[in-house]
Amino acid sequence: MSDSTSPVYQEYFHPDAGFSHYDVQAVKVKLVKAGYKDTNRNCKVNFPERGDDVSLKPILINLLENKEGVIKMEFDKVIKDRVSIRKYQKRNINNIQLNYILECGHAAPTAGNVQPWEFIVVRDVAIKRKIVDTTYVGNQKNASQHQEWLMDAPVFIVVCANKDRIVAKYGEESMKKIIYLDCSASVENMLLTAVNLNLGSCYISGYRENELSQVLELPSSLEVVAFIPVGYIEDTAMRRVKRPLKEVVHIDFYNN
Repeated sequence: MSDSTSPVYQEYFHPDAGFSHYDVQAVKVKLVKAGYKDTNRNCKVNFPERGDDVSLKPILINLLENKEGVIKMEFDKVIKDRVSIRKYQKRNINNIQLNYILECGHAAPTAGNVQPWEFIVVRDVAIKRKIVDTTYVGNQKNASQHQEWLMDAPVFIVVCANKDRIVAKYGEESMKKIIYLDCSASVENMLLTAVNLNLGSCYISGYRENELSQVLELPSSLEVVAFIPVGYIEDTAMRRVKRPLKEVVHIDFYNN
C-alpha cells in the first residue's frame, strides 16, 4: 500500500481529491492484492489534477506497474470483448486515455523498425464533419449517404502510412504490402487498448481516399489506411458469429 505521505497518495487518495471513502478503499484493495508498495515510484503516467473525472481511477490503476506485473483486464477478455461500436455517449475522453491508446498503437510490430504510421487526432467538430462526409455505407462508394453515427464519437484517430519511409528501405513493390501490414497491426493495438480502457472503437475503411486526403491536407507521401472513432459506449453491439475454427485452419497445405 502506498505511503500516506507520498505525493501520489496525497494527490490521488487524499479526501480533498474528491474521491469517496469507498472508492479509495477499493483502489487500495486492488493495489495491495497486486503487491504494490510504492505507487509513486512505479507510476508510469502523470496523475490527473484534482477535480478530473473520477472514472479515470480504474484507468490509472491499470497503468501502475512494478516487477510483478500490471493490474489490467484479462487478455482473453480484451480479445473476446472487442466488437465494432457504432453508438457512443456524448462525452469526451481525456488526454491520458487518448495518449495511452496512441502509445499502444505506436508499439505495434513493424518491418525493419520502419514505423511508417502517422496518427492524426481529430476532435474538432467541423473537421470531423468533413471526414464523415467522405464516408459511405456498404459498397456504395459514390452515394450521398454517410456513416452519420461517427459524429457522436468524441475523437477520431486517422492512421496514415508514410510511403517514403518504407520505399527508402524496402523499395516500391514491398511498400504496397508493408503499409497495410504495419498500420493494421497498429490499428489492432489501439482497438484492443480501447477495450482495456472500457472504451469503444471501430475500424473504418469506407471512405473516399482522395477526398479524405484533401480534408486532412495530406502530402502525396502519406496514404490513409484507416481511421477509428473512440469514445464511451452508448450501446454494445451484438457479437457476430465467427466461422468455426476448423473451417479456417489447414495443416501443412490448403484443403477444402
